[in-house]
Amino acid sequence: MKNKHKIYYILVLTLFILILSYLPNFIFEYRLNKGFICPEKQTPEKADTYLYKYTKFYMENYPNMTFSNFLSKRINLLISNKCMETLHNLAESNNGMIPNQNSVRELKNKPYGPENLTLKEIN
Repeated sequence: MKNKHKIYYILVLTLFILILSYLPNFIFEYRLNKGFICPEKQTPEKADTYLYKYTKFYMENYPNMTFSNFLSKRINLLISNKCMETLHNLAESNNGMIPNQNSVRELKNKPYGPENLTLKEIN
């Protein structure tokens, strides 16, 4: 019976340690997304600074994330904040198609391959 309790405590402790190890990234990502302001509502310098912080965070903390998945997160952020001017600018470079939730899902599910490198491979 005591062995079962030991295993239980070890599992709980391991889970607690895992949660604590991911908590700083989760909090920073939450603040990064919460502090998001549409690029068109900022000066170009501030928009570039935010994009740099955003990209740096993902490259350092999720180096195995594919570029498509990273891009889908970024577009999803633009969509959820109704950044229409930026989305229209993206549409101009995307054959006139404005990104939406379906295009985000397609990007997210794009298979890994030579044209869909990880952030680590791009760096």
